[in-house]
Order: sequence, then structure tokens, then C-alpha cells
Amino acid sequence: MGDLSVMGTLPACVEIDPPIPVDLSIIPHTRGVYLVDFDLVLTESDQRLWLVDSSAESLRHRDGRAWEMDRYGMPLQVRLQTGICKGMSPEDAEERLHRLTVAKNVYLADYILAITRGRGRRVAREVAIMQQARQDKDLIALLAACWRLSPYEGKNDRVVKDNIKRIMVSLGAVQDAVLV
Repeated sequence: MGDLSVMGTLPACVEIDPPIPVDLSIIPHTRGVYLVDFDLVLTESDQRLWLVDSSAESLRHRDGRAWEMDRYGMPLQVRLQTGICKGMSPEDAEERLHRLTVAKNVYLADYILAITRGRGRRVAREVAIMQQARQDKDLIALLAACWRLSPYEGKNDRVVKDNIKRIMVSLGAVQDAVLV
């Protein structure tokens, strides 16, 4: 442990040997430092509670934004100004998204398969999410994956974007498809 200061507390930065393992999915790597409550580091197993002040606020902001990107494919404030949710309150937009349905005689699997003609990890990741969402009948997640993939530029990007639009129209999100 580090040397104690005159006041009996640890200095602002201290190296701990052996180091305390940190779960990088909870507290990601950064070039800067995190402010922590050392008493909680020693007693609390939930690493989110270790952080204090600006470090805790920064992590909450990052987690909230990540949730919005997963849920809507974009930040909530952008979603409320875009497509089928334009001009709605967050509650109304959520209700509208819950009313998404798949048009009759539409095979989303065909459109999702056509998207795989795009190349790269990003396409593969979103296609996997789309396939799982289709199986789970989670149409909100399917629409969000379409939005996350809509800026795709690469091999066969026209095919990818055309099939994203087809999926959006099939879900009843025609105003969204127009914007892709």
C-alpha cells in the first residue's frame, strides 16, 4: 500500500501492490484516472459503487447512452426528432415502438440474409442482433439494429441500405425508411 499522509489518509494517487482486479466491462480502461472511495474498494464487491464524484457521473452517463443506443439505435433525443417518433414524448415514443408489427407475407429472414452481403465485423454483429431479435419477436431491437447499421459504407452498401429500408417498411416504420 501507499504511504499514509500526515492526515492519516491515502494521497490522491497511490499504487496498490498486488493490484486489485478491475472488471473492464464495468470500469473501462481510460488514459486518465478514476476517483474511488478506498474503503468501498476493500469492502464492496460491486465495482460501480467504488467510484465517486466525476468518475461516477461519467460512468452513469456512458451507461445511459449505451442503453439508448441498444434500445433505439441512436440517442433518445435524436430518436424523438426522427421518423415515426418525431415530436413525441419519450413515453409516447416507447408506446409507438411497442406497436410495431410485421406486415403479412413478409419474410424478414430474407432481408436479413441479403444484408450479410456487406462485409466487416460491424455488419456481422448487427446481423446477428437482427436474427436474434427476429427469433425473439423483439421488433424494437430489430429496428434499432437497422438504425445502427444505416450509416454503413463499404462493399455492397447499396444492398445493405436497401434491405434495411425493406425491414423498416415491413415493420411499419415507413417514415424511418425514408430517412435512411
